[in-house]
Amino acid sequence: MKDKIESLELLLAQNGRSTFDRIISELGKDSNLDSQIFMLLAKLNDSRALFPLINYATKSKETEHTQRLLQYMAHTMDPRSEDFLYNYLGILTRPHRQIAEDAYQKCRDNHEFIYQFAGSDKLYNRALDSLGGILVTSENLTKFENAINENKNPSNKPQTYVITMNGKMLIGINLNEHVFVAKGQDVCAAGEIIFGKTSQGWRVNYVNNRSNGYFPHKSSFHWVRKYFDKSNIRFGKEDFDDVFPRQGFNDEDFLSVQKFGNFHS
Repeated sequence: MKDKIESLELLLAQNGRSTFDRIISELGKDSNLDSQIFMLLAKLNDSRALFPLINYATKSKETEHTQRLLQYMAHTMDPRSEDFLYNYLGILTRPHRQIAEDAYQKCRDNHEFIYQFAGSDKLYNRALDSLGGILVTSENLTKFENAINENKNPSNKPQTYVITMNGKMLIGINLNEHVFVAKGQDVCAAGEIIFGKTSQGWRVNYVNNRSNGYFPHKSSFHWVRKYFDKSNIRFGKEDFDDVFPRQGFNDEDFLSVQKFGNFHS
């Protein structure tokens, strides 16, 4: 077991997207290794790990796995853990309450969390060669106004947006996949946005956090508002117009389509 752990730790040190896939694929192969894998994934701090770990711990129903999951959440401070932790703490007989309460306080509305692309490696590799999105400015919106309007018709389709690690908002124009807009990079926020133009200039009519590539928490609104606070594009919103997934990140239907999601079998 020691050799296996050392091998996984070496993979962790090498970093890279493949590290996550290799480490998480070891879950369930050796029960003696599982706790170590939870800790390694916490060190990796890859946003893709949360939902598989919730599913795995839920399926196993082992107290140790539950404890490791709570410790993972406390370490990563992933705000999407909030839904799980809220429900967990709602049952007074749950074990490890102190760990869960600590995790809840750390995760709740943590807008500092960073999101990695959760889709296929094939799509990710294609995104690396993408031209990427355009920076959201009044000038760029006017420059690409015809293309934006064409993309809307006939259903007023929103623009795909991301907010990069350096706080810049990019939109896809004709790119509909968030990962292509971001060129595969990690993001602070992602979702859909609709702009409108009036005699007074551009304004944001609608914005949400829907991204099936990054799954950002509603707390990512912090970065959207911060961006427009420094822009001459009118904003005037206090929160997202819609929040996704609508039933939260601990919803059974949502978790069922994530890795290890068939936890009733």
